[in-house]
Amino acid sequence: MKLTTADAMPRSPAVPARGISLAETLLAATLLAVAATAGALPFAAGMRSVLESQRVEQAILLASALIDEICALPFDDPIAPTNRSLGPGPGETTRALYNNTDDYHGYVETGSGPVDYQSAPIPAADVAGLTREVTSEYVLLPGQPAWDTYAFVRVTVRVYYQKRQLVSLSRIVAREY
Repeated sequence: MKLTTADAMPRSPAVPARGISLAETLLAATLLAVAATAGALPFAAGMRSVLESQRVEQAILLASALIDEICALPFDDPIAPTNRSLGPGPGETTRALYNNTDDYHGYVETGSGPVDYQSAPIPAADVAGLTREVTSEYVLLPGQPAWDTYAFVRVTVRVYYQKRQLVSLSRIVAREY
């Protein structure tokens, strides 16, 4: 009998098909989780950046609105024009009663959020957590006569988010002669 090459090679017993082991599955899942996390980090940072810029934009709008409200009032107190003390006068217990620019000195909104000039809460969800405070001070500008120390007042409005200052706007207001 003549042997062929196929007959000369021993046949191996049938090897059952091998599946993926639990260890390989866990390794693949871990690698996938690491890759997904690394890929998602830039998107999360981008979303935080977008939210922060929206918050700053709202803070600028709130500061501008309040400083415009202040500057729309007369420089001198209409009831006591020679009164130069900063802050609200007697009986001016709410913002709606302020009648000149320096009455806002020391104005601070509480943690309940920004309010309009009638002390009604501003309903926009974008302003949640924002608060404002105002300081005023008389300033002497270059070239201004030293005897005229009460001709200009600098009004500064600061807006905070959770006690962190976001915006500070200042404007110098002049007395009308």
